[in-house]
Amino acid sequence: MNTSTINSKIDTIIRSLFYALILFLPYSKAVIETAVVTSSVLWIIKHTLMLWELRVLKKSQNAFIADLWQSFRPASSPLNYGIAFFLLACIFSLVGSVIPGQSLRGFLTKTIEWFAVYLIVVEVFISQRQVYKALCIFVITSFIVGLDSVAQLHWLHRDIFFDRALIEGYRVTAAFDHSNVLGGFLVVAILVLIGLFFAGRDKVVRKIFIAAVFALLIWTLFHTFSRGAWMGATIAMLFFVVIVVGAKVRPVLRNILIILAIVIASLSAGQSFELKKQRNLVSNDIETAQWRLALWRESLFLIKERPFFGHGLNTFMSVMEKSLITTKNPLANGFSASYAHNCFLQIAVEVGIFGLSAFLGIMFLLFRQILFLPHWNSPQGQSQRMLIVGILAGLLGFLAHSAVDTNFYSLQLPVLFWYMTGLLISLDKQLRNQLTCVIK
Repeated sequence: MNTSTINSKIDTIIRSLFYALILFLPYSKAVIETAVVTSSVLWIIKHTLMLWELRVLKKSQNAFIADLWQSFRPASSPLNYGIAFFLLACIFSLVGSVIPGQSLRGFLTKTIEWFAVYLIVVEVFISQRQVYKALCIFVITSFIVGLDSVAQLHWLHRDIFFDRALIEGYRVTAAFDHSNVLGGFLVVAILVLIGLFFAGRDKVVRKIFIAAVFALLIWTLFHTFSRGAWMGATIAMLFFVVIVVGAKVRPVLRNILIILAIVIASLSAGQSFELKKQRNLVSNDIETAQWRLALWRESLFLIKERPFFGHGLNTFMSVMEKSLITTKNPLANGFSASYAHNCFLQIAVEVGIFGLSAFLGIMFLLFRQILFLPHWNSPQGQSQRMLIVGILAGLLGFLAHSAVDTNFYSLQLPVLFWYMTGLLISLDKQLRNQLTCVIK
């Protein structure tokens, strides 16, 4: 058996692990960690075999460093340079960290995991069939999450899998730790469903199922009472409509999309009224919005203290608590460890302006890659284009939600984000190749 055959089998095993990851993402953190770690080890074995083949079988005359780079170079993608700059900023932040051990642990167990997921997905999901299979599994797990939420609110009053109670007596969480985390998951899932619905000419039964799951998830998102998630979903849907209208999609489809956008926008507006009706008072008489604004102001002071490379990865809670006590901020009374509830501010506190700029640079590269896809009006690949826009819109909604919440600091959500980003880049590569072949 030659190394190419072995590497192909390794890719198949890694894909299977990632299928399991997306299926169990809401329900098992252990499956997520096992899948990512095992896949990373298999990736190293695969590329070690490539190096061995180059040096031993093919007797390469190149310098060892050159062969090492050729064998272990990550799969080509438009985000690689941005990722490299962000990792470099993280390393500088780690070196100057106020708590070096804590930062090193965060770098190895969180930051590296983000990009390992992305790069592995880009490398092993190389066909449309493989990408669609992953997305179909994601639809199934989203459907289960929706059913779990219905059972939690109307039947058991507890989550099916972990016996989680409703938050404040009326906010659904399903299998997630908090309603806001569920909201972050749903923002992505809903836009993926929209993309799948308008992609291709699937069987009527399949479209009906996708539409039913979409309706279920809209209901679930409403009952999370997560205003940040509603904002993210609204922005994502409006973005989807703008891109589709700009691409001159059929008028009937355009009207359907506009109606969907209006429905979601209306739900978003109505949700605030319903929330005020049901919402409990915060025990310390400080409204959540006021609490977050105060936390953000304190975060800005921390950024001013160490603006370039921050206080160090994974140190936000420690430096925030110390800062609140030092400045005698009222928030220090009864303060418990908390994230910034603004992922971009927290990134700036931990890895500085350089780190935040590099992270935003990755997002810029992602959106530029998709939005400047050539031949948008070409009939070739139109269904795939709709799916690509759906996923991109979901990622935009996720980022918008992250501006008022902790999406990048829960285990499941950043894995979901980078998994979907990897699938998106894989689809983009396939569509560009398809369009290139048609032009030739």
